[in-house]
Amino acid sequence: MEGNPLQKGRSLEDHEHLRIDKEKKKCCTPYKCVKITAGTVFTLSLALCCVVWFTSLYWYLIRLRVTIDTSNQMYPNWVATPLTTKNCITLFNYTNVPEFMAKQHPTLKIERVGPICFREQPLKENIVFKSGGLVDYDDSRTLKLWPEETKVNLSDTVTMPNVAFLSTITLSTDFMPTFQNLLLSFIPKNSSNLTPFLTMNISDYVMGWDDDIHNAVTTAAAPLGITLPFNQSGVVPWMAGFLKVRMTAETGHRNTQRIGKLTQINGQPRLRLWESKDCNTLKGSDGIYFPPNDVRAGNPIYFYFVLLCRSIKLTKLKEVELQEGLMVPRYVMEEKTLAAPARNPENACYCRKKGYCYNTTEGLAPFDLKPCLGIPLLLTSPNMNLYPKSLLTHLEGYEMNVTDPHDFDTYFDVLPNLGITVRYMQNGQINLRVGKVRQFANVLPNWGNDRMLPMYYFQRTGDNLPKVNFKTMYDAQVVFADIEFLLKWLFLTTAFLSGLVCAYLISRTRIAKKAEAKFALK
Repeated sequence: MEGNPLQKGRSLEDHEHLRIDKEKKKCCTPYKCVKITAGTVFTLSLALCCVVWFTSLYWYLIRLRVTIDTSNQMYPNWVATPLTTKNCITLFNYTNVPEFMAKQHPTLKIERVGPICFREQPLKENIVFKSGGLVDYDDSRTLKLWPEETKVNLSDTVTMPNVAFLSTITLSTDFMPTFQNLLLSFIPKNSSNLTPFLTMNISDYVMGWDDDIHNAVTTAAAPLGITLPFNQSGVVPWMAGFLKVRMTAETGHRNTQRIGKLTQINGQPRLRLWESKDCNTLKGSDGIYFPPNDVRAGNPIYFYFVLLCRSIKLTKLKEVELQEGLMVPRYVMEEKTLAAPARNPENACYCRKKGYCYNTTEGLAPFDLKPCLGIPLLLTSPNMNLYPKSLLTHLEGYEMNVTDPHDFDTYFDVLPNLGITVRYMQNGQINLRVGKVRQFANVLPNWGNDRMLPMYYFQRTGDNLPKVNFKTMYDAQVVFADIEFLLKWLFLTTAFLSGLVCAYLISRTRIAKKAEAKFALK
């Protein structure tokens, strides 16, 4: 009985010790705080390490600043490019037309006259933002003569193909005799322009002239609901009319890899011009934005070439310097893009069953623009050395002294991290396809059917990025990339070191628990 109070007192004392031990465990001792801190740092740094190493979240947040949005800094650059855009054309002057027409010479002699250069301002007009992350706009451009870059006297005369007259004749060959006669009846018989070639000063041929045949065809076509894309004849009206289209593109709000991706042309989700679904599918952009991940990986990219009404595949050629040592990839249109199906089977769908198709395994082949533009024009490279001589037997003087095969490339220099075009060049040559009909058999003597008459070649360039825009591009490509590099290794190093600390603390805790267990057994 005497031992009970003592036992009871000891029991109370033990309970007090247990209570104190529990309170100590609840308290954040320095050792425990270190464990919690190390574990938290390890978890966060490991998570951030996985984000920056294995996801595109970092660049996604940066690219949100260049989506097509009126509140974004880059929006004005999308509406009107800050690049200095120059469009130069070189005419083909026919120097022996009288001798050829009189059958005194079997071929036409041509010489190049130019360049005649313009300041071009690509402009997006009538912009309408739509639901679903889409935007509609008119893709247009204005041209203003650039005298300092023009190397010819615009008052000089040239002899050039009579486009309105010859194209009307050629178009009539696509119809049955009844409709052929109807179309030919549009040509005013008292016109002074009933000749295959016109001689006029360069300024008129380039800037536009009053063409009575064009006016007559326009008037006759109006009741049929047919509207020509240009209001007068001339190189500048032709270019302005042919290149103006209504486009629908993605803004990038839903997916920054698809900024500028075209979804409709003139309200249609796919083309209805070519012989296969794949060739009628819209691929790529209008040439301002490209998928950044594809550019960074060096994968092929696509842009929609309005003049051809088709998507063009671009492949990486090399790295080039932009400014101040900044290197960017150059994407070029492959030479085989303008090859005949016999050389490039992918082009088979662009040879329409009832259209023009020069199919050859030798060299390149003209691309028929009639399905796209409604006029019998052919697109070729300005380097006519690449084409089979059998196509050019009626011409003299077309050969060129080409020192660099890339002089006439179509290319885009693209900033990889943002997928934005920072420099570009487009080259092409416009030729008139000429057919013969019985009613005008005497118009072109010594002339076979579907012959090609070179008209002019063009070179569009965009470069000289302004300093303020270059700084933005430089930051995106270099500064933000350096920050990404630092973050990757900072988070990786932090995760590694904090992981070592956690491993050490866990090991120490286990050793301490084993020691306590052994002591308790004793």
